[in-house]
Amino acid sequence: ASGDYCVPGDTSPCAPPVGEWTFNEKVAGDGKTLYDTSGNANNGTSNDGANNSGMDCSKPGKIGTACEFDGVDDLVQTPTGTIPPASCDYSISFWMKSNGTVSHMCEPVAWGYRSFVFYPGSGTRYLSYSPNGSWWAGARSTTNMDDSQWHFVVGTTSGGGSCTGVVLRIYVDGKLEGTATGNVNSSYYSM
Repeated sequence: ASGDYCVPGDTSPCAPPVGEWTFNEKVAGDGKTLYDTSGNANNGTSNDGANNSGMDCSKPGKIGTACEFDGVDDLVQTPTGTIPPASCDYSISFWMKSNGTVSHMCEPVAWGYRSFVFYPGSGTRYLSYSPNGSWWAGARSTTNMDDSQWHFVVGTTSGGGSCTGVVLRIYVDGKLEGTATGNVNSSYYSM
């Protein structure tokens, strides 16, 4: 199964991701299972939050189906202590579409102190990628992400195995848009 994640034609060793969620279960509501297709069994559970807004993971996505989050307290909870790997060298990617109505800061992907923060500031509404809870010090995108279009987002950290002085990079739609240097909070949390 790990071969499914290797670069075609490359003979370098590769490993499957820690988690991969396609959201193709077509479920809606609280407490529904969203399966990890990486083979690591880090299945997620839908949580539609205190406002019980009815999180819906049966919406049309960029590829297959997608989850619609309310931007307040909807989330997919994964097992505590398994994500991300402890090396502090990692990448995370996701498809995102915002409908142009975000009025406050929200985190489309977060685990512990590490997160992508969608910041609807004046002008371009951007993502900040932070490894330690300081979203304002993270790598920032330049693309307006609140435009009702699908965007492919990738964040990477690289520090040669160290959690201090790591280089953060954020890519949007295949283009490097921001870099920063920071320290990673290496505590384990669920995603």
